[in-house]
Amino acid sequence: MAPEFKTKSVQTQKNRASEKGGSLYTDSSIIIHEHVIRMEQELGRPAYIDELFHQTHIRKVTGDFVDQRSKRTYEQFETIFTQARSQCILSGGSNQLRRPS
Repeated sequence: MAPEFKTKSVQTQKNRASEKGGSLYTDSSIIIHEHVIRMEQELGRPAYIDELFHQTHIRKVTGDFVDQRSKRTYEQFETIFTQARSQCILSGGSNQLRRPS
């Protein structure tokens, strides 16, 4: 086994076991940009950042977030997104933040 592989293997094992310091992530080792491209092809429209975060931080089998940190981050983002959308509407904006249903 190559030393570089062993080093990477040990680090990724630590990352997967992390509940606090690192970021748990459920999709393969492809880069985020590739995830965006795939999502946009699948959806037939631009992917939203919360959709991307959700897809990459949910366990496919259970549908649960990989950790509490990911769940909190997603919930905070949704709160901020909703507030921004409301402010845009109240100020007479065009509601550009509206997501398709």
